Amino acid sequence: MIPKKIHYCWLSGDPLPEKIQQCMQTWQRTMPEYELVLWDTNKFDITSIPFVHEAYQQRKWAFAADYIRLYALYTEGGIYLDTDVIVKQKFDELLKCGFFTSVEQNVDSYFDEETLAIAKVAGLELSQDRDITIQAAVLGAVAGHPYIKACMEWYENKHFITEDGIYFDKIVAPDIYAHVLKQFGFEYKDERQSLPNDTIIHPSHTFPNGSLVGDKLNHETYAVHCFFGEWRINSWRDKVLKNIESNRLLRRVFQRRIYKDTEEIINEDVLKN
Repeated sequence: MIPKKIHYCWLSGDPLPEKIQQCMQTWQRTMPEYELVLWDTNKFDITSIPFVHEAYQQRKWAFAADYIRLYALYTEGGIYLDTDVIVKQKFDELLKCGFFTSVEQNVDSYFDEETLAIAKVAGLELSQDRDITIQAAVLGAVAGHPYIKACMEWYENKHFITEDGIYFDKIVAPDIYAHVLKQFGFEYKDERQSLPNDTIIHPSHTFPNGSLVGDKLNHETYAVHCFFGEWRINSWRDKVLKNIESNRLLRRVFQRRIYKDTEEIINEDVLKN
């Protein structure tokens, strides 16, 4: 059984922004008995993994955390949450397995030629259905889980800065985690999947992204990822979301509510505990 321990990363050393604190307060309000474990430069040796060290030096905190979260779960077991995750209900029922997360459904379905070239060099097979990946903001695992180990090994022989000086920041953890999970039988489908080593992949409505929440919230929704990451600033996905938000017809077609701030999500009746 997965221990009642929540790991999170904060690498910048800066004070937690108010909107992040609001998200984290939902963890403690909903699951007060769960232990919180902070992973920072005191807890993890940044220089131990080249990918992490290079990302950290460039202040790309989220990419450094992509490996650190895996290390935390592999060594200690528990739950990993991005700091911009809002918890809706207790995770107790999710802990009765070896590993869990959910499918992640996106609108970010475009990879440019540069990204595809980088992926090819890295030996990364990108999804044919690019709307579907793996949710990396909410993960749970027992210590020593084989899938977590496989993900760690993928990062351990990679660099964040390529030989050409290009940052490995066009391809994100959900793509990488899905690529590795495919070796364990994962299919790019938005449905519950039971895989080897007591691995459970829940459908996307279990941990939906705040930007795509729409009608996905239901009694099986445990948490919402708000997507406050700085790596997304000026991204292609942001441009798409802004277009949808500003166009009434597009909002009706996509049936999606584009949230603008934490308070708006927290105050939604469907997210109240």
